[in-house]
Amino acid sequence: MLHIELVKNYLYIENLRLSSLIEIVKNPIKTRQAQTNSRRNWV
Repeated sequence: MLHIELVKNYLYIENLRLSSLIEIVKNPIKTRQAQTNSRRNWV
């Protein structure tokens, strides 16, 4: 059972990474703006 949970978590994380990569590819300008905005918020 534990093994199945680990695989599920791994697939979930991979899926998140893939979707965020797709978002970055689809709208790079918006993503860059969001990154600079978050950096500005941290400072």
